Amino acid sequence: SNEYSWSDLLDDLIKETKTSEVITYKEEKPFTLLYEEIYLRTLKHLRSKELRLKQKIANLVLNKFTPNEFHTKIVDLDVEAILTTNYDYNLERSFDDDHGKSANVLIERKYNLFRRRNVNGRHIWHIHGEADAPNSITLGHEHYVGYLQKMGNYLKDKITSKRKGEQKEIRSPIQMAIHRQE
Repeated sequence: SNEYSWSDLLDDLIKETKTSEVITYKEEKPFTLLYEEIYLRTLKHLRSKELRLKQKIANLVLNKFTPNEFHTKIVDLDVEAILTTNYDYNLERSFDDDHGKSANVLIERKYNLFRRRNVNGRHIWHIHGEADAPNSITLGHEHYVGYLQKMGNYLKDKITSKRKGEQKEIRSPIQMAIHRQE
């Protein structure tokens, strides 16, 4: 319901990356392929790293998208957890301008399996990444495939991460049940 749309964001991204002369954006192209094209052309012409591109996206999302009545209605639901594919914090901002406190079980730089925000007694999970962690913004086929692989590894075994120099393992509930039976 915002005046600024995802198409507007894509147009702005193409303009900001100075790729408008080589990218013809048509709505029939899947977003993941359009993103890959923008990234590869940006890499070729501007020698820009993907993180810089994702930072541009994060800035556009944070500055252009604003909360509306639907965000408030969702946050007011009597639920403990909300999953969103949005990178912005409009759900959180509809309740609290600080957009909640981040609660990380693991330090996740690229994927969002465990990162969540706590707002008004609810956990909000940005499953496609967050603007405050631009590298976690899930775009393009490569990132989606990597995410699926990470989830698969978690379900089959465990995920290992370092936090404050200490190695930490998290087993999935499925693996914990199997381990108890052994």
